[in-house]
Amino acid sequence: NPQHSWFRETRDDVVYVLMELRQETDYVLHHAQKIIAIFAAMRDLADQLQKAGHRVHYLEIDDPRNQATLPANLDALIAHYRARWFEYQAPDEWRLDAQLADYARQAFIPCRMADSEHVYTARNEAAQIFAKRRSWVMDYFYRHMRAQHRVLMDLAANNGRGQWTASTGCDAQPYFRIFNPITQSERFDAGGKFIRRYLPQLAACDSAFIHAPWRMDAAQQRRSGIIIGRDYPPPIVDHAQARQVTLERYTATKSAPCNTKATHPFR
Repeated sequence: NPQHSWFRETRDDVVYVLMELRQETDYVLHHAQKIIAIFAAMRDLADQLQKAGHRVHYLEIDDPRNQATLPANLDALIAHYRARWFEYQAPDEWRLDAQLADYARQAFIPCRMADSEHVYTARNEAAQIFAKRRSWVMDYFYRHMRAQHRVLMDLAANNGRGQWTASTGCDAQPYFRIFNPITQSERFDAGGKFIRRYLPQLAACDSAFIHAPWRMDAAQQRRSGIIIGRDYPPPIVDHAQARQVTLERYTATKSAPCNTKATHPFR
């Protein structure tokens, strides 16, 4: 959260630390996309903070100084910077919450947990909701939050339940299930009724090409009166090629070796 109160002023005596941890990637092997997205967001935040003048120490997962676990990295960083105190944002994940609380109890310098200042939820909001229910079902919590904040309420996007919960969105399980919008359209709207209604520029397109009009050759485009690049834009990416590249990246990330011991000191 770049709007967190931590970042309202720049201080020379404060170093903001962000870590990519093997202990997390190895815990959620079925969520390769999520891990990659989180790391990308972390790197973007680090870049924003540095540009704003803050001191930032970022540990990438393949950095030889990265010791793979949170306590080991914190020990090395505290020693490197000769830190006088340590403050962390309240984690959303119970394992990290317990791990940081245990670290704070044993640390030889003062430690404090700061509010994460979430936009949509308070730290104890889920606990308060489930305290009134006999069973803890996260789908109920998601529906409650969507209704409370009026987000993701469109029936077309959440028919029956949230896409994340149903594993039908961009975060599908397992990771090699990559959504293909063309196949989806062909399977559930063979005649292209939805496309013709909401993309009137394609209303006259032949049914054989309605789901992928850029596949028409020049003569077919002229006959239909739909010129790709003029009446309808060409594809931004080649889906088959992008799918293959993505799978290769996911596979490489999943099978990357674990460096459990740092080979160089922090500098």
